[in-house]
Amino acid sequence: MALSTRCIFEPMELVTGGLTGIGIMLNHILTTMGAEKVPLWVVTLAGNVPLLIWAYMQRGPALIKGTVLGTVLNTFFLYIIPNFTIIEEDYLLSSAAGGIIMGLGIGLVFAAGGSTGGSDLLSILLAGKSNPNGAPGILLFLDGAVVLASIFVFGVNIALYSLFVVWIFSKVSDAVMEGMHFAKAVYIMSDHADEISEALLKELDRGVTEFHSRGMYTGKEGNTVYCVVAKREVSKMLRLIREIDERSFVVIQDVRSVRGEGFIEN
Repeated sequence: MALSTRCIFEPMELVTGGLTGIGIMLNHILTTMGAEKVPLWVVTLAGNVPLLIWAYMQRGPALIKGTVLGTVLNTFFLYIIPNFTIIEEDYLLSSAAGGIIMGLGIGLVFAAGGSTGGSDLLSILLAGKSNPNGAPGILLFLDGAVVLASIFVFGVNIALYSLFVVWIFSKVSDAVMEGMHFAKAVYIMSDHADEISEALLKELDRGVTEFHSRGMYTGKEGNTVYCVVAKREVSKMLRLIREIDERSFVVIQDVRSVRGEGFIEN
């Protein structure tokens, strides 16, 4: 996370929310006024210390246990990583690369049950114990407000690139947390459900579930076959289905992560 901030977002002045986003805007304003910049690690530390104290007073040590380590490490790396530009004068490539690197960092932190404080911690504190489910909405509002403010500092173009970064790192971090083990879920409606199930069991060695269903348009009752297969098995599966029933109705959905026999063991 510190690498993407120091080597992409800060030199390209891309604001993705949080304390570092506020620090990047603050430094731009100070520079235009002829004043000295404030190091981002100072902004991060100064913002997180009161939040950690507030969190300790509100929730006790349980809430800040994973946050203190993340905050300290993030601040430390913001301090030691030199400020240089990996990709010069190309906002599209910078947004894509920065979003991927940041997403990997955030995903690893969250997958370990940690946090780096900032707007994440503030959203939890503002939601309070009575409304923990409201934290994601508050977080979206806080980071959105920071990105919106960047329009007045850097202009609309850079703000739009910043939104692109947010979209990329949210997708990457989700993939890291949930596991990049994509598969396909298949629903098969057919008058030959039993034969299709047997073929999938034998030829693909995949578990199959059948459940009773009724088509509301035709009023016909029958069985629907449900099966999860690897992406590489989709074409073979469709061939098997067509050989048994060319008139079958097949729905294929993306599955982000699968755990269990035949995929990743729990």
